[in-house]
Amino acid sequence: MFTPRVRVRQPTIAIAAAFVIASILNPQAAGAVETPSAQQPSPRVLPASEVLWPLLQLVPSPEITFGDGRVSGGLRWELSPFLYSFGLREPRTRVRAFFVPPSARFTGSLELVGSAEYAPGPPETSDWVGRLGVRINVPLVERGEALALSVGTAAFLSDGHVRPSFDVALLTLFGACGVRATFSPELAGRQVIVTLALRFF
Repeated sequence: MFTPRVRVRQPTIAIAAAFVIASILNPQAAGAVETPSAQQPSPRVLPASEVLWPLLQLVPSPEITFGDGRVSGGLRWELSPFLYSFGLREPRTRVRAFFVPPSARFTGSLELVGSAEYAPGPPETSDWVGRLGVRINVPLVERGEALALSVGTAAFLSDGHVRPSFDVALLTLFGACGVRATFSPELAGRQVIVTLALRFF
């Protein structure tokens, strides 16, 4: 009985060997070809609020200082390194750092606040005051959108000394603005400071 002999052509063997080697060196080479969209994912587009946030932090809140028979003006900048919102319904969005949406603050929150003030005092004192403290924000009208109360305490640094201070504020327009009164009994010439509080984030 005659059995035909099948000859494997050398080009076929070479192609198979190349495929095996490529599979070993790059396992994805034998898989599906990636689409251009998978190879180059589209960049994440930042919301406008996150883009504007650094610029808005440069906008100061104007203030008037009172004490020791003198009245002066000043400016205040604030940041919130940490905030816990107990007014939001979604638990995973309750903790915030620096970038704080207004709704997380005025609906009810506890926050750590740092501030720098340019508040000219008597000639023998420094014009700059730094503060670090805590505040609690409580909604009063329409879950805080129309009116919210803010009460806090802080330690201020001026002329190399650390002293206590206290503040209270009423905020409106979704917490974006309000009037804050700060009491610092040991801050010479600036024992009472009234600030037009401007907070966008």
